[in-house]
Amino acid sequence: MAVVVADDVTPTTDVVIPTNDMAGVIKDVMEERMEEDPNHDEVTGDESPVSFDELLELLQSSHPEGNKIPSSHYAAKKTLKKIGLRYESIHVCKNDCALFWERHYKLQNCHVCNESRWVDSNTKGKKIPHKVLRYFPLIPRLRRLYCSRQQKI
Repeated sequence: MAVVVADDVTPTTDVVIPTNDMAGVIKDVMEERMEEDPNHDEVTGDESPVSFDELLELLQSSHPEGNKIPSSHYAAKKTLKKIGLRYESIHVCKNDCALFWERHYKLQNCHVCNESRWVDSNTKGKKIPHKVLRYFPLIPRLRRLYCSRQQKI
């Protein structure tokens, strides 16, 4: 049996080479989508609910019918809350030197470097922190991991 090898095989630009990791697959599909629709914005990587909804839509279209992927950011967040996988938001100094947590929760300026906690400290109403740390408590996750169907959470 003879094996034939083509010497003049040149890659074309319109062929997407699949990758093994999921991030690569998503990037390949998004690049294909951008080629098909030139008005589609570039993949920015921001984590807004709208971009998350687009990612969920992409995952739903890439999986077989009847999959259990949530349809929106709201549905995903609601499901996580329902099964007890919550998180706590903790504000962080913009220089990463302190957390506004426990006894420092009510401070407006960092107790280490004296930087303001807020992006614009003169805003009336809801203020936006410079950085937010999302803390996922370990104990509820361990309980969920090791519980059986006969035990209540």
